[in-house]
Amino acid sequence: MAGTPLRPTLVVIPTLMLDGSFSAPLAWMFAPCPDRVRGVYGFELTRELVEAHHRFVVELSWFIELHEFGLIVDFIRAHNPAAEILFGGMYAGIVYPEIFRRYRVDYFIRGDNELPLRLFVEGEAAERIPNLTGRRLENPLGYIFGERDFDGLDFDLSWFPGYHRHRNRRERFPLPHLVTFKGGCNSVHDGCDYCAGSKAGTLCRLFGRGPLTMPAGSLLTLLARVERRFQEVSLYLTRAGEYPFDGQRFDLDATIEIDSRSSPAQVAGLFRAFRKAYVLVSAYAEGLSGETACPQIYEAMMDLEDQDHVLRFYVMKKDARALGIPADHVMYSDLAFPRAAEWSFYTDVDRALAFSQRFYRTCPRHFVDGTPVLEPANPSYMWQCIAFSQGYPEREAR
Repeated sequence: MAGTPLRPTLVVIPTLMLDGSFSAPLAWMFAPCPDRVRGVYGFELTRELVEAHHRFVVELSWFIELHEFGLIVDFIRAHNPAAEILFGGMYAGIVYPEIFRRYRVDYFIRGDNELPLRLFVEGEAAERIPNLTGRRLENPLGYIFGERDFDGLDFDLSWFPGYHRHRNRRERFPLPHLVTFKGGCNSVHDGCDYCAGSKAGTLCRLFGRGPLTMPAGSLLTLLARVERRFQEVSLYLTRAGEYPFDGQRFDLDATIEIDSRSSPAQVAGLFRAFRKAYVLVSAYAEGLSGETACPQIYEAMMDLEDQDHVLRFYVMKKDARALGIPADHVMYSDLAFPRAAEWSFYTDVDRALAFSQRFYRTCPRHFVDGTPVLEPANPSYMWQCIAFSQGYPEREAR
């Protein structure tokens, strides 16, 4: 009806393994239009909310969400058959044709989605949104994010009040979460079958470009922007040597993961740059760390710690023993990389779905077949998941 105000788009986040968090891009994706969206977790979804909205965005960022994703889509369809449902996220980008075949969804945005998603939530007609794919349309890949666009990002979480209410404070990676690459891991190397480090060709076809590296100046600009509005930040650094922090100082509590070769000088620069810092260093005898993995380097890093600046190592058990890293400084990456985290596993959607069903049943806070349930306890979903996923058995979920 002419003159009727446009209803906000409802963004629905399934239960994630990171305890009430969600994918990093959503912290900047809606910053230009926070009044046009409303965010809820799956366990907050109700019939009344579904009936009150027309357009929906349902996150499918990682394969452990797949079972709950299906429940959410079915719940929306049951109570609002005419709804327009857009799905998206990292995992969705890998398997989106299969998602269209299996679920009653309408749209997906190929490649970069900052502009297309904004147009969608602002009510633009589907055929006029670049990169948008649907059951009966495939718009041209007309929007491609470029290196200069990093400087234009901003951050807003006001559209999702439940994040601060439900977030597990023990979770180390708060939003906003800055990632120094976009559209695929820029640490391109052979042998990585856990993320997209060795899948650059696949992602290039999806995005219409190769992986982008955030310029050092852009990272400092964005950190200053975060500092004006938030108390905390997370930072995922690849190619850490390209980001000097000498002379910088941010009034932020920071969690920083370095997924590249690193040095005591880099760690010292990060410690000086942030009010508080929890720095997680990758230490592998193979892969990115290579021959830089040695006990003397890591001992020198640990000597830099103080009460507000803490260091931990993301390391395989065998490497921790060989390098003499103390147990209280270790986060075992063996736990994060079960067989289910391999590309060949999660791109098989049947196997991914069976795993996600098992994962879903470990979580006391989730969306249960159309009946939202909220339990007061909030244990770590991530580690519950990992507890049964080591060497994931082939049997179907019960």
